[in-house]
Amino acid sequence: MEEVYPPELDNVLSNLTLFSNLEKITVDFPFDYDENIVFDDPLVVGLQEVAIIESEDSWRELMAASFRAIARNSPENLAQLSSLTIRNLNPVAVSTFSTETFHNFLSRLKSFNLSVRWWNNGVGWNLNTIDTSKNFLIT
Repeated sequence: MEEVYPPELDNVLSNLTLFSNLEKITVDFPFDYDENIVFDDPLVVGLQEVAIIESEDSWRELMAASFRAIARNSPENLAQLSSLTIRNLNPVAVSTFSTETFHNFLSRLKSFNLSVRWWNNGVGWNLNTIDTSKNFLIT
């Protein structure tokens, strides 16, 4: 994990006051759907199950750590931040999305935009027809 998410990155993401005029954050995790698409994502019941899955999947661990760091920024220090955009999100369960810290961070924003990466394998399986998307919506 430290190779793709070094402590320095965590320090920057959790201290966005380093950018005094920052008004908007856009996050996009490039994802190789040809190799990494998840068809058999286990039904996620709660945060403990998601945390276990994250510990076994570095992609999810990277997403969770990044969003956790961003959400740790204090409201007083980020008064100018008004917008968060998450582009092409891979719709799998991530523990951070269910935390009160992340919800509080989102509640301070004037604008939140989320787009989920669309995928079609050509034979009728789409992200909205497999359990992965259903699990994402549950969490």
